[in-house]
Amino acid sequence: MTGTGAGGLLATLALFGAAGCGSGAPPCDFTLIDSQISPAIPTVGVVQWSLAGPPPASAKIVYRLKDAAPGLLNQGGEAPVSLAQPGDRTLLLGLKQARDYTFHIEATRGGATCVSPDYALPTTGRLSGAPTVSVAVAQATSARPGSS
Repeated sequence: MTGTGAGGLLATLALFGAAGCGSGAPPCDFTLIDSQISPAIPTVGVVQWSLAGPPPASAKIVYRLKDAAPGLLNQGGEAPVSLAQPGDRTLLLGLKQARDYTFHIEATRGGATCVSPDYALPTTGRLSGAPTVSVAVAQATSARPGSS
């Protein structure tokens, strides 16, 4: 690779890794229709999205807790998309109260996986009437990581 320099190599790698780029596959153009917190359950995210071109064979939403402390349990997860739902509506379950999350969509079609940019989910709410729980570890050296 003479004459391309680091910038040329980076651009080449970016194009090579882009699903659909140069392969005859449709482009990976995502549209985020809506992302909100459920009004009924404030620790459930609701995401609706679409992908230009033919429908995907499968899809999932990958979500992560922003600024999670190392060792914290449940820092995120994956939500399978039921492609039969209008707007590919998907629920993100198991979110922590009053926290911020990011997510992206991964959709597979024609043997290629399209990955959306990262999006921000609105801050989750608090469950009304939920007690505040605090943990005091008597033997901190015996505690398993993520248990406090």
